[in-house]
Amino acid sequence: MAWRDDLQPASFRGAEFFCSGHDHTFGRRVELNQYPGRDDPWSEDLGRRAREWSIEAYVLGTDYMRARDALIAAIEAPGPGRLIHHWLGEVQATVRGECRMQESTREGGMARFTLTFVESGEQVEPAARIDTADRVERLAEAAEQVAVEQFARDFSVDDVPAFAADAAEMDAGNILDIAEDALRAVRPDALLADLASVRTTITGTRSRVFSLVRSPFNFAQQVLDIVRTLGGTLINPLAGLSGLFNLSWPAAPSRTRSRRRVVSNQVATRNLTRTLAVASAARAAAQTTLTSYQAAIEIRDPLASAIEQVASDTTDDRLYDALVALRAAVVADITARGADLARQVNYTPVAVLPALVVAYQVYGDIESASDIVTRNNVRHPGFVPAAPLEVLVR
Repeated sequence: MAWRDDLQPASFRGAEFFCSGHDHTFGRRVELNQYPGRDDPWSEDLGRRAREWSIEAYVLGTDYMRARDALIAAIEAPGPGRLIHHWLGEVQATVRGECRMQESTREGGMARFTLTFVESGEQVEPAARIDTADRVERLAEAAEQVAVEQFARDFSVDDVPAFAADAAEMDAGNILDIAEDALRAVRPDALLADLASVRTTITGTRSRVFSLVRSPFNFAQQVLDIVRTLGGTLINPLAGLSGLFNLSWPAAPSRTRSRRRVVSNQVATRNLTRTLAVASAARAAAQTTLTSYQAAIEIRDPLASAIEQVASDTTDDRLYDALVALRAAVVADITARGADLARQVNYTPVAVLPALVVAYQVYGDIESASDIVTRNNVRHPGFVPAAPLEVLVR
């Protein structure tokens, strides 16, 4: 096959023309950086440059004026158009700059054009998107730090009788017991390193309770490390940490200064554990892969309610503000990530059917058969009962 056989009839926006030659400009956009006092330059590659074609075109024939006017109209039309290049084939191009046309009596019945085209590409505008999960992470950390600082300020066993210090040690031990019990509800895929870290921290903290309660900031930091790691290992962090969230003591008389100190220490401890519990649950929720809109709501609403409850109970303005901001971030994050997820609805098969058949009836394909079996705890995929099933639809 000769090369002429590969040439294509040229046109722009459907207006045909002949082509006698062309120049093709292409390459890379490179910024050459040369630094004072340094011999070696640095060539910064900024990407491929736009391809450009300069075409020598012409129309001819007894009725050439009609073809000439059609080509002029195509060139002057706004926006990109379909260019059939004589040598290169079809491209989406825009006419660039000034175009020239020549006519003469010497070349009667012919009009020559000098045209420059540049590839048009696609208009892609930058879109800003807020990383809602990262915002939850940052605000959870801010709430934790405020809670630790508040605890360090409000908790003290200095200048109190031995029974008040003993009560603080018992309360600290109670927190560690609750944290240890929470390990029973870890996810099957939880990292062994995280579990080992929690257990090691709990054991180390328990062995140093006597000294730690006399250094409230260090004790709060130890509890923070435990709760933060726990939140990333539990199946349901808010439920798994409920023991810390609901930590309370029976009402005790507070007529003396020492008794009042015991009560204030317990209040400080409760404020700390509740804040750390909801902050850890918020962080875990932001890292959770949501499977459906309903699942998102089931995570969002209880967590938002718990954060609101902790905020309403605190008397510290900084902690209140931090918790309010955290609650708003959690709601925004889960709402945004769950908005486009499938909705969970009930579907009842007309008879006992294989999961493949049920999937085809619901979705029109068989790809979701395994999801139906797993979601509804079907014993055998060949025998899906004629009972209400949970299925996801968009």
